[in-house]
Amino acid sequence: MFDYNQYPSYYSISDLAPSDGPPYAQLASPEFRQGSITSIDDFPTTVSIGNEPVTIPPPSHRSSPQLPPKERRNPSSDGSTSSDQAACLGGDNDALQKTTDALFLRMVAEMKDDLAKSEQKIDALTKTLANLKNQINIISDSLSKVSNQAASYDRRLGGLSNILQKEAKRFRKGTMTVEAVSANFKHLLRRLAKQSNSIWPLLSQDNVSQNRQTPDNGGD
Repeated sequence: MFDYNQYPSYYSISDLAPSDGPPYAQLASPEFRQGSITSIDDFPTTVSIGNEPVTIPPPSHRSSPQLPPKERRNPSSDGSTSSDQAACLGGDNDALQKTTDALFLRMVAEMKDDLAKSEQKIDALTKTLANLKNQINIISDSLSKVSNQAASYDRRLGGLSNILQKEAKRFRKGTMTVEAVSANFKHLLRRLAKQSNSIWPLLSQDNVSQNRQTPDNGGD
């Protein structure tokens, strides 16, 4: 809130900070710049607090060493505070109260602005979280659909594998039947194959044996 480096404490009021800040000599009162102030009684009795001038009681009534403590506290002859000093003190209190109220109101306004900004950020974060939740729900729904489709494909593949197994069993049964028929009716099949107009093929071993027997028959 306050920039303490604006007025460095290691410079006097009549000196200028090197390339930093305003000319401090111009901030002093004309009496101080002219060198007419030689004691605390010579300081000006009017200062500015905020935008209003405030009158300060003369410091000689509080710090003059020539007066006893009672007279320092009560400069009037009758021992009571004068109306002028009371008015000055009242004006000081009013000005300070106004300045304090203004600072307090400004602080409250800044706090309200900060709270409004924080509420906006919270609302934005809430909306973002809601969007993220919706996206997560959509993704979870998609994953559930994909898992359901995968389960249905697994069921279909299981059914196809069962069908293939059944067909394989049938094929094996058919081959076993053919082998059994061939083994039981081997001689009949040979006779059928030896006929001239037969379309039944000869067995390989029968062909080999027939080829071996042919030259012997010719020799006889």
